[in-house]
Amino acid sequence: MIAILAVIAGAQGWEDIENYGISKQQWLEEFLALPNGIPSDDTFRRVFEFINPEELNRCFLKWVETLVTKMGGEIIPIDGKTIRGSYDRNQRKSALHMISAWASEQNLVLAQMKVEDK
Repeated sequence: MIAILAVIAGAQGWEDIENYGISKQQWLEEFLALPNGIPSDDTFRRVFEFINPEELNRCFLKWVETLVTKMGGEIIPIDGKTIRGSYDRNQRKSALHMISAWASEQNLVLAQMKVEDK
């Protein structure tokens, strides 16, 4: 849960996730049992090394589906973006294009994926 919340908040690595947990520890303890405090960045890394990425994606999407079901008939905007600065001229790689589904009433990204082009 800490890792998911940290990534939503912009964490880009294990140390960012640990720092997020430390900075939000009091709030996190309202709904998470943290008898040993916030795990270290190495602990987060070791745990995620054992997680199958496809299985994590499947479970995450299933969780998001339950949120969508609870939202009822809310309209879900779909938006595409080209990530600024992601083009690599030296290696002749095109810019990164992403598409996102957004639950505006909950301020929650439901899904996001890389696409080949605009």
